[in-house]
Amino acid sequence: MNTMLKVRKRDLYGLIDLGGNWIIEPKFCELGNCFDEKGFYVAGIYDGYDDNGISIIKYGFIDTKGEWLIKPIYDEAYDFSDVDLAMCGLKNSDLSYGFIDRSGEWVISPTLEECEGFGYGKTLSISKTNGKYGLLDIKGNWVCEPRFDEIMEGQSIDLFNNRAFQVYVIDKIVRERYSNELYIAKEHSKWGVIDKQGNWIIKPEYDEIAYFEESWIRVCVENKWGAINFYGEWIKEPTFESFNLFKDDNIAVAKLDKKFGILNRQFDWIVKPIFEEIENYFYDGLNIAKMHGKYGIIDTSGKWVIEPTFDYLELFNNDLAVACIDKKCGFINRAGVWIIEPVFDSAGRFKKNGYAVARMYAKCGLIDTSGKWIVAPTFDRLLLFDDELSQNAIAHAELNGKYGLIDINGDWTTGPLELDERPSNIGTASLIKAQKNRKYGCINERYEWVIMPEFDDINLA
Repeated sequence: MNTMLKVRKRDLYGLIDLGGNWIIEPKFCELGNCFDEKGFYVAGIYDGYDDNGISIIKYGFIDTKGEWLIKPIYDEAYDFSDVDLAMCGLKNSDLSYGFIDRSGEWVISPTLEECEGFGYGKTLSISKTNGKYGLLDIKGNWVCEPRFDEIMEGQSIDLFNNRAFQVYVIDKIVRERYSNELYIAKEHSKWGVIDKQGNWIIKPEYDEIAYFEESWIRVCVENKWGAINFYGEWIKEPTFESFNLFKDDNIAVAKLDKKFGILNRQFDWIVKPIFEEIENYFYDGLNIAKMHGKYGIIDTSGKWVIEPTFDYLELFNNDLAVACIDKKCGFINRAGVWIIEPVFDSAGRFKKNGYAVARMYAKCGLIDTSGKWIVAPTFDRLLLFDDELSQNAIAHAELNGKYGLIDINGDWTTGPLELDERPSNIGTASLIKAQKNRKYGCINERYEWVIMPEFDDINLA
């Protein structure tokens, strides 16, 4: 658990504990994320100005008292990993990267244009030199020579929104087959799959490679998506404009000719593409679908459970679903019958306590499952708890720049506290970041000041 906060006073950062006491006085122009397990922390100090009058910052590593463990000589520095290496950069005409040990000695010289960190299970770094990507081991040896236009990593559905020098983690079946890491690589504008020595497992013949399933890979050719196995053989010729991952229900939503349908794992249509929209995934066998400009709910066979008659619709929660028509919202049951008529400007889902937030005439209140106002719509914003807190608080409330907790009668149980802006999560359950008179501090969940607002910024270290 993190027990420190990074605070800024004017242009300098320091560290305080969760009670607001100084651990390190503000004397650094930048501080990293947190101390590592051996007490190293990235810190930066000003080191003059460049020819354009822009401040130069040099980075090093400090201990828990703010003393230098590694002197600030680097133009960039990143945290040490569990293999005791930190990526650092030096700037001549351009930044070049390498890796240092905890004594500050270069283990891998700063000659790389780009690179990734080692550690946490990663034994190779995708690195770039002379405009090409390869794979470096922990001693700086090229396991895969830098000859690729890109190498990718990540478990994102759309890898091509990620940074272009990341390694793709393959599933267990593929790892067992090859007993090596596999990577997505690009050469001459085409993508394929390589092993860690740079040998092509699947030749670079594809415009995109998006993700791996248990025994196949989703690939794109000329804007059409299909699937190949790990021998590069087509399981499904490139046919679809898009299709999603298969889940436990063994179905996937796919798009063809601007319409959506449902596929089984053999890539056969179990529901033909007739819908204008289908949400990405089914929940409890149901999904939102759109036809003729209206929304309804379908099951996995494509049958309408709720006919498409709504302008907006959510899936069921506690047997009720938010539904909107003619710019008004209410709630329907599983038969599609209005249980609460559409009279609200907007509405949220019912919580376990049987209440929901609803908005009318730009103000929020609380309703019960009959649609009756329990708390009149007088607040600017309400955030409802699943269950009541102690002191009978049921929701966070905002009204005219004041913030606090209210009970089921709409009365303030704590606060209201006047603040400059809405409080925000700082990353620890016990503290909330708050601003007053343009200064930041921390309040607890009762809207009581724990750290008085005297800092220009405050965040979890």
